[in-house]
Amino acid sequence: MVSYRQAFRLPFTNWHRFGALFLISLFVNLGDLADKDTLQALGVYLGPAAVLLGMGILMLAALFSAALFSGYLVRVANGAARGKNEMPSFGGFSSLFSQGLKYIAGIVLYALPFVLIVGIVAFLGAAQMNAALSAIVIAAAIFGVFMLAYMWPLAMVHFAFEKKFSAFFDFGRIFKYAFKGAYFVPWLVALAYSIGISLPFLVLGAITGFISLLIPYVLLLVVILDAFLAAILSPSVTSIYGQAYGDVTGVKGTAAPAVAKPKAHHKAAKKKPKK
Repeated sequence: MVSYRQAFRLPFTNWHRFGALFLISLFVNLGDLADKDTLQALGVYLGPAAVLLGMGILMLAALFSAALFSGYLVRVANGAARGKNEMPSFGGFSSLFSQGLKYIAGIVLYALPFVLIVGIVAFLGAAQMNAALSAIVIAAAIFGVFMLAYMWPLAMVHFAFEKKFSAFFDFGRIFKYAFKGAYFVPWLVALAYSIGISLPFLVLGAITGFISLLIPYVLLLVVILDAFLAAILSPSVTSIYGQAYGDVTGVKGTAAPAVAKPKAHHKAAKKKPKK
């Protein structure tokens, strides 16, 4: 059974790891500072080449940080599915990064069909459709967004548990688990929690964004707020998804596969005869 209390408290159980996750999230959001006006101002003082180089470095840093952030969530999901509601370590840096890249690739592939459909509809133009066809297209788009938001968390935890990229597309098992109450109810709770905790940050962000029209550097505060929200919300929600996966699959409490230790040489195991 999902322990929501443990999930909500999870980010605050280890302040060092929470701080590291916040800093990673901060680097992910730094790209938000590169708005059109800022780039034009920098272009005047530094020149176009320097601005393009800086933007390239910023984008690479954001992608690198996004991979680390995503990889950490994969670890949270894997631990929660096995009944471990704790902030995992950042050890195994290469594994953390590679799992995060796979996570991002999985999101892109899941969203690709929906993006293509929306793009085709936009290209053809909704004005050329009659009212009934337009309503069907809009309803299909809404249903597609819902299914993506509903199925993706389960696919993500399945990938985290199996540690295979192909697990993202194990649709037979994913659909089997998705329509059980043990997943649907926690998914609703995670959605409600996400909305509830995001509202105060959205209000603060809107106020700060308005002030930034007068004082541009205040925009940095919006980035900090977004990073803080991500560091609080993401581990908690991921823990809920992971615990729900453990319930619907019955794997909760299963230990992670241990690394086989090399066998000691049989001669070393023998005791020397006493004289």
